[in-house]
Amino acid sequence: MKEVYELEFKDFSDNMEREATESTLKLYKSQYGTIRSNFDKPIKKVPNKDLIDWVMTAKTKGGKEMSINSKKNLLNIMVMVKKQVSYKDYKELYDAREKLRGDVDSDMKTKHEKMSMSDVPDYHELVKYLATQSNAAYIINYLLLYYCVRNRDLDLTISEYQGEIPDTGNHLLIDGDKVIYARNDYKTVKTHGQLVFKIAAKLFVKTVKKLYEGGETTILKTKALDKEIRTYTYKNLSETEICKVVIYHFLMGNHYSNVFEISKRRGTSVETLLMNYNFKYQDIPAGVLKETQE
Repeated sequence: MKEVYELEFKDFSDNMEREATESTLKLYKSQYGTIRSNFDKPIKKVPNKDLIDWVMTAKTKGGKEMSINSKKNLLNIMVMVKKQVSYKDYKELYDAREKLRGDVDSDMKTKHEKMSMSDVPDYHELVKYLATQSNAAYIINYLLLYYCVRNRDLDLTISEYQGEIPDTGNHLLIDGDKVIYARNDYKTVKTHGQLVFKIAAKLFVKTVKKLYEGGETTILKTKALDKEIRTYTYKNLSETEICKVVIYHFLMGNHYSNVFEISKRRGTSVETLLMNYNFKYQDIPAGVLKETQE
């Protein structure tokens, strides 16, 4: 990105409504540069029509048609930039982004409906696989299966509970016959705040204690979280793939309350789970949604 783009992006990021993580800022910066390189003036000064016309016909670096989702993400940056300018400019781009969001949803639903389920692991296969694991592998697969956590949530420190829950980092705190699973460093912490769950499953507690007593105070050993975690999972599945298997299993079995429980445990809205972690777009009936939430 040219130096002038750097200054423009800094001005934009300094005035964002919500603080973003380092990785999110890096992504925004790349997207900002992609847009900015196509205009001879700062994004906030480019007419909305020009921005919309460009993004709707945007191509990848390889000259291929850009995906609907990528266009929506670029429009999202435009929305945030123009929101710092005026409500009128913001609203016009916001409406364009929401239109694309609907197109993304329709495109995703079509793909899901066409997909073959023959290659999707069965939930019970994951349960059986968990039963064969031990030590860190057991802890990782347990939390992936029953809490549908993200990779970062598994960057854990094991210690004994001292009467207070740490307000930084992620922890497994040994407290008698249970383990307190506390998370402060995870993707949606700004929305859901600190997440604390008490796990009393005997084998899980026993495994955590065994590692701690053996001098093991961390679960992961490298910074390449995704790569390391996949070495422990069934058929090297990612955390996202495991979460999809779990959500599909509960929806197909009409276990709607379990979907809500996963929403709480993962720190993800039910709407997001149904949209992005839902094979075949299985629906929860509106009445059931209301009853379960109440």
